[in-house]
Amino acid sequence: TDSGPNSVDAQASGQTNYTDGHINQAFEFNFAISYFQTDYGFTFLGENNQAYSFSLWINPIALTGTVLHVSSSGTGLDWCLPVIGFSSSGSIIAQTLNSHLTVITAEGPILSLNTWTHFVVTWGSTDGLKLYINGTLVTTVSVTSFSANNGTILPKYVTLANPLSGVSCSNQGLIDKPGQFYGRIDEFYIFAKELTTSDVCVLCSYK
Repeated sequence: TDSGPNSVDAQASGQTNYTDGHINQAFEFNFAISYFQTDYGFTFLGENNQAYSFSLWINPIALTGTVLHVSSSGTGLDWCLPVIGFSSSGSIIAQTLNSHLTVITAEGPILSLNTWTHFVVTWGSTDGLKLYINGTLVTTVSVTSFSANNGTILPKYVTLANPLSGVSCSNQGLIDKPGQFYGRIDEFYIFAKELTTSDVCVLCSYK
């Protein structure tokens, strides 16, 4: 339950466990149907060309699946986009959707298994899609638009570790095997702005 001013609740479902995290406790996703989903309410993620950022620590036990999925339905479908996942080579990738409804991908490195890695993806109309690993900018892709709706603002659900029915979303981009992410996720933040390098460094330095 969200006790803050935004009143966006969330719930863990399936066989999702608590375990030791990078800071205090983390979610552990070790089963085929386990996920964490926010309630319908992220209006800014439903606005075209609105800047956004996601920040999280991940500790994978396999380099496959969908880490973060955004959709206008709690099923993972309707307007849908897998934002973070893994490519066929096992590299971690971040994705956005431009005004031509083309999935644009920023590819990062192959992560170490059973190791905590800090991951930030940002989008802004000037700087495009950026991917930071452990506080360092590793990839920038020029993309000047973000298509979040077809004319009507669509608030979004954000789902971690499993896209649910969004496994059949048409906007998979370079995510090789959409579906369950196996591993741990900690310190997940969503921002209605493009984080700066300084912002990213602060988030990465939390111990």
